[in-house]
Amino acid sequence: MTDIRSQQGFTLIELLISCAVLAILLTVALPAYQSHIVAGKANTAKADLQALAMALESVKLLTRDYPASAGDTAGVIAAVGSRWRPAQAEFDYQYANHGDGSFTLTAKAKTDSNANGCTLTLDSVKPADNTASEACKTHW
Repeated sequence: MTDIRSQQGFTLIELLISCAVLAILLTVALPAYQSHIVAGKANTAKADLQALAMALESVKLLTRDYPASAGDTAGVIAAVGSRWRPAQAEFDYQYANHGDGSFTLTAKAKTDSNANGCTLTLDSVKPADNTASEACKTHW
């Protein structure tokens, strides 16, 4: 007959303690990780806005005027032709031509995205007026 003490393995208490430690680590690490994911998506949207601004400047160089305003991503793509495509699908992009040689670009996170509530704006004349909402976890 074998002695119970000679058997190898973990006790139930040891397993419960390690599960509790793992749960505590996850509750601390997961929100920080999600915050970095949102910030990364917002930074990609910022890069998209800057690339879109360059595409609009390219259109202006060719046509001597900015294209008409566009209220959605498809309209923005149509306005700049093949010069720009968004790098991600989590944001909707809008373009407003002010008619005075300036424009405003906006990127809003889609509601089904984990960046929901994030809104970025880019002003062509006053870069100091560029904004990022609190939900973006980033700033200009």
